[in-house]
Amino acid sequence: MNINLMRFLDKRVGSILCFIFAVILKYKRTIFSLKKTSIIEQSDVKNILCAKFLGAGSLFLAWPMFKALRERYPNANIYIITFKSNKEFLEILNCFDVILPVRNKCFWHF
Repeated sequence: MNINLMRFLDKRVGSILCFIFAVILKYKRTIFSLKKTSIIEQSDVKNILCAKFLGAGSLFLAWPMFKALRERYPNANIYIITFKSNKEFLEILNCFDVILPVRNKCFWHF
């Protein structure tokens, strides 16, 4: 898929979806009186999802962050969702329990 189309969808559709989910969360907190912030214990973290799509170079630059996540939350499963083209590179980094590749060759796969 064309990278300009992906950026357009991220900017336009992604912004709208983030706004909708933020409004839903705000009303959910209001209705159910949920706390806005809470202290999260390391033992409470079971799963971590990282999302990084474009650029193997920026994945390499983020490698210290991924290692720090592993050190801080040793019992958590760390997932990453990325484009299929980055999968082999991420396997070399060996920081993740599960790599979730997304096909981006055409719009319907994306």
